[in-house]
Amino acid sequence: MSGVARARLAATVAATAAIATSSCDAPAVRAPAPAPAAAPGVDVIDLHVDTLFQIHFAGKRLGETQLALAPPPAGVVLSLYLPSGLRPVPVPGHLLPGLLAAAAELRARVPAPTWLSYEGPPPDEAGLAALLDAGVVIVGLAHAWHSDFADSATDPHPRRGGLTAAGVQAVRAIHSAGAVVDLAHLSPDAAAAVAALAAEVCAPLISTHTSARAIHDHPRGLDDDQLRAVSASGGLVGILVHAPILGGRDAERFAAHVAHAVAVAGVAHVAIGSDLDGNIRPIRGVASTADLPALAAALAAAGLDDAAIAAVLAGNARRFLARLPGRWSCSPVPGHTSPTPIVQRVWTPEPRYSPRSKP
Repeated sequence: MSGVARARLAATVAATAAIATSSCDAPAVRAPAPAPAAAPGVDVIDLHVDTLFQIHFAGKRLGETQLALAPPPAGVVLSLYLPSGLRPVPVPGHLLPGLLAAAAELRARVPAPTWLSYEGPPPDEAGLAALLDAGVVIVGLAHAWHSDFADSATDPHPRRGGLTAAGVQAVRAIHSAGAVVDLAHLSPDAAAAVAALAAEVCAPLISTHTSARAIHDHPRGLDDDQLRAVSASGGLVGILVHAPILGGRDAERFAAHVAHAVAVAGVAHVAIGSDLDGNIRPIRGVASTADLPALAAALAAAGLDDAAIAAVLAGNARRFLARLPGRWSCSPVPGHTSPTPIVQRVWTPEPRYSPRSKP
C-alpha cells in the first residue's frame, strides 16, 4: 500500500470509528445467542459462492455443484460473474441479460434466503445500472486484472493509483442504490479509495471472500489496517476456504485466519465467504457447502466460544445482509460540537430488494 493510501485509510478509520460507537438506526452490533459449536444443524450463511457460473456457463446441473441443498445453508450470497478468461479483455456485457435471468431461476430453486452479488468489473455504466436494478446488493469493480474502474490486487501490470474517474462514479452509484462495494480483488489503493468514499455517506465496507495477510501474505488478503477500516465502518470480512490464499490445506489454517480477523476487527465483523464453485482448491474436508458447519470444531479449537462461532458462521452475515439495500447517509450526533463533526449512520431498508426464500 502506498504512503498516500495508508494515510487515507488511517484517516478513514479515525473518522468512522466514531460512527461505529455512536447511536445509529441500524441494528446494534452484538454477537447472537450461543449455539453448540460442532452440533449437527449449525447454521451457515455463505457470503460468496460461484454456483451460478457453474450452472450458466460451465453447463453443470445444480446437483453437480458445490452448493448443497440437503440440507440447504441458512442463507447464501450468489455471485454473478461474466467470464473473460481471467485476463484483461473486455467484459462480455452482451451476456448479462441471460446471466440475470439465470440468477432469478437459481434463486427460485434454493430453499433458503438468497442475495445477489457481482464479481467485477461491470461491463460498463449501463451494465452496472442493470445489475443494481436486478437487485444486486454487493458489487465488485475488478477481478484478476485492472479494469476500467479500479486496480486489481493480483494484476502484474503497473497500477494506476486505485480508482479511475469511472470507478469513483461507480462507487457513488452503488451507494446511491443502497448497495455496497466489495473490496475483494481490489488493490490496497483502490480499497482505500472506496473506504474514503464510503465514509462520505456512512456506507459499510465488505470484503466477501478474503483472508488475513498477517497469517499468510497473499495479495488477495487484507492487512490489519484494512481489517480495522472494515470494522470501523460497521462492515464485514468473509474468510474463504481456498487453500492457496490461506497458505495451508487444513481446517486449522482457515480457523487461524478467522481468529486473527476476530482479534483485529472484532467478532461482530467476521464471517465466512467460501468461494466454493469458483474453481478453487478448498481446504481438506470441504467438498461443498454442506461441509461448512463442521468448521465449527476448528474454530472452537482456535479459541472461539460458542457465541463467537455462531456469529462468524451465520449471525454476522444475517445481520449485515438484512441491512441491504439501505439508504446510506450521515447526520450530526446531537450535542456534539467539533470542527470535525461526529456523524451517525442512518439506515432505511429498501423492501423491493428483500431476500427471497421458499417455505
